[in-house]
Amino acid sequence: EFLPPLPFNHMPAEDEPEAIDFLINERGFRRLARERYTEEQWRLHRHAYARLTEEVDGQIQTVIDALKSSGKFENTVIILTSDHGDMDSAHKLEHKSVFYEECIRVPMLVKACRKRFAARRTRGSFQTGSTASARFWITRGLNGRLT
Repeated sequence: EFLPPLPFNHMPAEDEPEAIDFLINERGFRRLARERYTEEQWRLHRHAYARLTEEVDGQIQTVIDALKSSGKFENTVIILTSDHGDMDSAHKLEHKSVFYEECIRVPMLVKACRKRFAARRTRGSFQTGSTASARFWITRGLNGRLT
């Protein structure tokens, strides 16, 4: 089975701020993972996270397919975002442990209506103040329902 490689910044920085250590110690698992996970365990963690992401992708595709089959895809604005990123083993950390860039960069995808908005690609980042779960809004289409 294929396991993804570790990220280039897998090891903690030598000059890591003391505040990071304080945050890691707030939950015992963070400290244990950082100190005891082997390289293979970190790679398995990354593999599991990638599989969960693929599961979300599949659910999004289900909604897109339903919009297309109903003829409402072209007139539907879809916005997908999250309240946080993931450490994904960077700095030997997991989940949304601390405020490193990996954790505060929030994924966001937007599919606009072709009839109303000109298509364009933009790269950048933003952050939210929300602590809610991942959001998936459909502003028009499927009579406002997800099934």
